[in-house]
Amino acid sequence: MGKKEEFIFALDIGTRTIIGLVMEYRDSVYNIIASEVVEQKTRSMMDGQIHNVSEVVNQVEKLKTRLENRLDIKLKKVAIAAAGRALKTITCKESIDFQSRKVISEEDVQALEYAAIQNAQKELAREKAEIKPSDYHFVGYSVIEYQLEGLYLVNLVGQRGRRIQVEMVVTFLPRIVIDSLLTAINQVGLEVENMTLEPIAAAEVIIPPEMYNFNLALVDIGAGTSDIALTRKGAMIGYAMVPVAGDEVTEILSEHYLFDFDTAERIKRCLNSQKQIKCQNIMGQEITVEREEALSVIESQVQKLSKLIASEIIEINKKPPQAVICIGGGSLTPLLIDKLQEELKLPAGRVGIKGNEELKDISGKIDGINSTQTLTPIGIAVNSHKNRGRAVFLKIKVNGEILQMFSLNQPAISDALLAAEIDIKELRGKTGRGLTVTLNGKLKTIKGTMGKPGFILLNGKKAELDFSVSQDDEIEFVPGESGKNARAVIGDILPPEIFKSVKVYVNGNQVKIVSQVLQNGQPVEKDTPVKDGAVIKYNKPGTIREGVARILEMPVDTLQQNMINFILNGEKMSLYTSDYLIMEGENLVFEPGKEIKEDLIDSIAYVDLTDKYIENNIVDLDRPLKEGVKLQIIENRKKNLSLADILDNEERNISINFNGNFLDIPVNIKEFEVNGEKRSSSYVVKGGDVINCHSRDIDVEYLLNYINFKLSPELKERVNLLINGSPAEFDQEIKEGDKIKIDFIH
Repeated sequence: MGKKEEFIFALDIGTRTIIGLVMEYRDSVYNIIASEVVEQKTRSMMDGQIHNVSEVVNQVEKLKTRLENRLDIKLKKVAIAAAGRALKTITCKESIDFQSRKVISEEDVQALEYAAIQNAQKELAREKAEIKPSDYHFVGYSVIEYQLEGLYLVNLVGQRGRRIQVEMVVTFLPRIVIDSLLTAINQVGLEVENMTLEPIAAAEVIIPPEMYNFNLALVDIGAGTSDIALTRKGAMIGYAMVPVAGDEVTEILSEHYLFDFDTAERIKRCLNSQKQIKCQNIMGQEITVEREEALSVIESQVQKLSKLIASEIIEINKKPPQAVICIGGGSLTPLLIDKLQEELKLPAGRVGIKGNEELKDISGKIDGINSTQTLTPIGIAVNSHKNRGRAVFLKIKVNGEILQMFSLNQPAISDALLAAEIDIKELRGKTGRGLTVTLNGKLKTIKGTMGKPGFILLNGKKAELDFSVSQDDEIEFVPGESGKNARAVIGDILPPEIFKSVKVYVNGNQVKIVSQVLQNGQPVEKDTPVKDGAVIKYNKPGTIREGVARILEMPVDTLQQNMINFILNGEKMSLYTSDYLIMEGENLVFEPGKEIKEDLIDSIAYVDLTDKYIENNIVDLDRPLKEGVKLQIIENRKKNLSLADILDNEERNISINFNGNFLDIPVNIKEFEVNGEKRSSSYVVKGGDVINCHSRDIDVEYLLNYINFKLSPELKERVNLLINGSPAEFDQEIKEGDKIKIDFIH
């Protein structure tokens, strides 16, 4: 029978059954020399998690004893597998920003992926307050996509950029699942020789080496759940679970025909081979079930199951796989294979059921279950034999702390750091945080200093993240040192000439004109600290306009030497309308020698200057501002002039005698027309006006109107008008000293 130490004992602890087998490896063939199947008595195992340890222990003890008695050996070591449905899958994103554009190395991508795994681990822990990241064992991951500065790429290595990002599916196994399995195994006096995952075990015997490069979906359809695993290039890339399987189809038949569950299960299995099935319902009636009728009854439920499985496959794989391999008792459900093929839009023959009949290098059988249910326990045994000698549970030290580590594959330093909850990103040494400001509308970044990278020692020698670890290895992780955060004052980021003043003379007083610097709208000095995210604006006066605007503390665009043009009696004339007149020349009214600062504006006063003087001395505001220039800033009170202001309209009086009374009558009366319309002397002149004015003579008619002496045309015919004793007319001009007399004729 072979050497006893060559025996391989494997256990498949499922929801309904526990399958145990003993295999012998001889001449490159795995021989099943004994097997046992026991039923779970209660709901002691659900969704891959042991809920009643003592009950599972009893059943495993029963199975183990039967095998030992049959083979007359003592079983000491066992290979087991965790259910695929117990796995937890997280989709996560992670990014790394570099200080500057660089060529992306394999180490950079490695660090990016490991950081994503740690984020996924923390995300799982956040689901429950009492859970820690270390409560989940990392199983594997699959990259969905890479990005380089927002551009999607297949491979980042060798590309050049500043920011890299990855989105990936990460799979974990809860520690409690492993702990409960180990507890049950230890209580029956067994030692775990090897532990794997059920999908990995099944793939061990189902997928031959020549199919490793294919993208395949492995679907284990049981009674209560359907476990899904995706493979690519011989490795598992993702896992999923659908909480629907064969039992739901059985329940549809049970409800429709009033069968008990076991009868409905038998009917379901017979539908693939028999056209008619006779049996009794719960009422004791003999029922003949027609195959076509029964298929129509279960079709909608099978369609639902197929749709759910297909949806999960696409979610992980992002596209239909090349083929789907179905195992487990539920895979024999009628219509399921065809419906799943339709949902995935795969060609005929690309979805199939695998049994142990096609297995190479396997001999023997397991009685009591169908062949497709035997694949997982056989796979557990084969996987154990191929990995014999490799520790699944390692005891290592990380920074002096002893760590019990579980790994399905050859573990690396990165796996140990994940288990120890050490942030792998700390290895890089963070660059100090920079400052970002907007400087006169342009973005400016002040960089922090570069960090110093850390290092890893494996048993005292320098190592990398992907170095393998073994039993009793010691790892020392020294994190990188962070760089210093950026710090700056206003003077560090502005040109030096901004802080140089220009000396000028205004109204005879020396003034220093300095640049205006604002941070978030507030004036700042050269030594003011720069705030992150600040909006900084500065302006060095380069023209006389900008310099005077700083003196007057007014916006530059509001400082104008505005002028309007108009026509007066056919002659072109001009008028300045700005608040201030800025002229170049010596001081007009102020004594030099007094240094003016804050009260400079108060020193500006109105000076009555001639138009000729203004015209000769007005300055071009856009002229460059030079050291020592002498300026006059005068308040302009002639900016809003009326017709009376621009004309010599000073009134004078003449004295006359009217009917024996002495009167003073105003003379030099002018009449105005602006743009063809009569206007009063208070009209304010505007640019483009055409103005005409003329003086009016003083006659008797004007005198009578002035003194409000009204005469109707009829009365004028009945009066005798005399000027200086001589007969006169009403439109006759009157002069200084004239004697006017009006008598009525009766």
